[in-house]
Amino acid sequence: MEKRDRGRRHTDSYWQNRIFKVCQCLAEMILGVEILYMIAALCGKANVGAGGMELFLIRCVVAPTIINFGGIFIVKQLLKSTKVSEHRKNQLVCYQAFLLTAVIQCTHYYFAEVLLLPCIAIIFSALFVDLKLCRNISVIACFTLSIASIERCAEGLQNGFEGIVAYLIGITAVVCTYQVSIILVQYEKVQYWLISRSRRRKNELLEQIKVEPTTGLLSRRVLMETIDRCCETENAAETMQLAMVDIDNFKKINDTYGHLCGDEVLHRIGRIIKSHVNGDAEGYRYGGEEFVIIFNKDNIEEAVSIMEKIRIEMAKTRFDFLEDGGITVSCGIAEYHKGMKPSEWLSKADDSLYQAKSEGKNRVIVNI
Repeated sequence: MEKRDRGRRHTDSYWQNRIFKVCQCLAEMILGVEILYMIAALCGKANVGAGGMELFLIRCVVAPTIINFGGIFIVKQLLKSTKVSEHRKNQLVCYQAFLLTAVIQCTHYYFAEVLLLPCIAIIFSALFVDLKLCRNISVIACFTLSIASIERCAEGLQNGFEGIVAYLIGITAVVCTYQVSIILVQYEKVQYWLISRSRRRKNELLEQIKVEPTTGLLSRRVLMETIDRCCETENAAETMQLAMVDIDNFKKINDTYGHLCGDEVLHRIGRIIKSHVNGDAEGYRYGGEEFVIIFNKDNIEEAVSIMEKIRIEMAKTRFDFLEDGGITVSCGIAEYHKGMKPSEWLSKADDSLYQAKSEGKNRVIVNI
């Protein structure tokens, strides 16, 4: 859950920055267009309205610039603050985007096209998968559209009927944009759920790969990673022991009684090993009938004692397919020395195991 929340915060932060940069660019573009329009008006190429140049400068240049860049400055400071939640920051950048478009809508309403600009902010809000934010901006967009439409009618840019039609078209566009944002939010939620399910499944498969199913012990892959990590660490503990275990005459068991009986033996030895290892030891299946246990004991005698218990318990275990006698194991133990490579450590334990086999099996040999 913590990782998922961290990933969500990272995604939100990315879109916050992207939208904020868009807002900065949009504010600069608006200022540039307004200055060009002012120059055109001074040259008599553009209409500044009934109020004259002074009113035009205040209403269409000075006031929008103060509002736009003032809002950007405030939002920028709040985005940097650690006291503001990510949810609030999401709202801030979306409302800033809406403010920019609404200012254009209410100051340059004589261009019919600008009436629909707040729809951009509605789409932005969908990026944060927040339906409430989408709805709030849509409602405010309808309100500012009403103001701009009234201004257009008041200045005679359209008659009553045309104004009503244009207003209804604008409201329809806002509503449609809101519906599109709902679809986008729902789509993002479904995609997020699919990704989360896929990630959970991947983690489950990784856990399955770590554990060898027949014995319940950790796999060889995990063993090699653990040994590499133990040996490559600069501050590797010098009180580590590696025990290599081999089931005596296992091939004969498979050939005589079949692989199902062989699997029963493997399962039993796995249970015995797991019952004797604790927090400072871990058991692994090395391959075939060979197993490895890594200890982190203060002295090698403790590791030897545990391996003797495993050896004795296995020898006492009885199997239904055997009429007499049990199954024994041989074990070789090697102590870790600083600077030793993983292959050297395994080789030392393997030499001890070979010696145990050579001396009659069913015994524990130590290679210090």
